[in-house]
Formats: sequence, structure tokens, C-alpha cells
Amino acid sequence: MSVRVIVRAVAWPGENSQLWLEKHSREAARLLSEFLMPSAAMAFLLALWRVTADLGWTTSFVFAEGMLYHWQVWLALSLGLGAAHKQLANRL
Repeated sequence: MSVRVIVRAVAWPGENSQLWLEKHSREAARLLSEFLMPSAAMAFLLALWRVTADLGWTTSFVFAEGMLYHWQVWLALSLGLGAAHKQLANRL
């Protein structure tokens, strides 16, 4: 079995390379910002699921042991992702 790796060089657009980089960085930040809020919502739902599993209202939680087993981790992750989204959205 053989594996081929193709590498392509990226050509900078000449004198306007700084403007090109700023534009694409802004687009990448906007794309990241769009993914942060749904990720925060998912983490919050996992925290809610873990709490309701502790109370016996729902089925067992997807993680049976480890750090991801605790609802506090999911809540902290949700709050952190939400704050990161807010900060990034304010800068754009």
C-alpha cells in the first residue's frame, strides 16, 4: 500500500497581502462565532440531561464515568462557550 501526499503552495495576492489576511481572518472568526453558540447550547443540554439523570427523571447518562460524567463540567463548558461567543461577536 502506498500513500501519496499532495502539497499545494498558497500564493499571496501581492501587495495587498495584509488586507487579504485581515479579510480571511475576519471570515474565519465569524465562522467560529457561528459555531460557538450551538456548541454552548449542546453543552447546556448535556448538563441538564446529567442533572435529570441524577434525579431519576431520564435514562442513564451517555458518559458512565470520568470527568465528563459530572454536570458541573458541562455547565462550565456551556458558560465558557457562551461567553466566548459574546466576546467574539462584539469584536466583529
